[in-house]
Amino acid sequence: MNDCFIGDHVHPITRNDGSLCPIVDFNYSALDPDTAETLIPLSLAVSGVARILSWATELEDLRSNGARIAALSVLLGSTDKYRSLAAIAREAKVSRAIISRWLLELRDRYGIRMSMRGSLIRENCRQAQQRSVAAGRHVSQGGKKTALAANRPD
Repeated sequence: MNDCFIGDHVHPITRNDGSLCPIVDFNYSALDPDTAETLIPLSLAVSGVARILSWATELEDLRSNGARIAALSVLLGSTDKYRSLAAIAREAKVSRAIISRWLLELRDRYGIRMSMRGSLIRENCRQAQQRSVAAGRHVSQGGKKTALAANRPD
């Protein structure tokens, strides 16, 4: 008796070398696909890391440089310490808009086509500036003191 099917439609078994063995209908090749992982040369990876570090440390203020690294971490999806750009902005004592601008600058400089929390940062910044202009509070309109004086009743 060599490899003959025994069992029913619920519990298929076979006899293999004198012992009973269950038959498993599973695609084991799905676990170990034959397609090789795409690899890049080490020099290309090192160049990418060097460019990111150059961007991250180009400011004079070490706190701002750290905020850039934290913002990049949030952009890449890490949820270790900071969950939002606003949390980074609070700790770094800068505005969230500045942090967004830093990330846009990184994307533009190196042609990164990665979504940034909804891909609406540019549009949100543009709309915020338009609202500031309409309300007479935009920096191009003379600053805060001028805007306050213009809105003060005589």
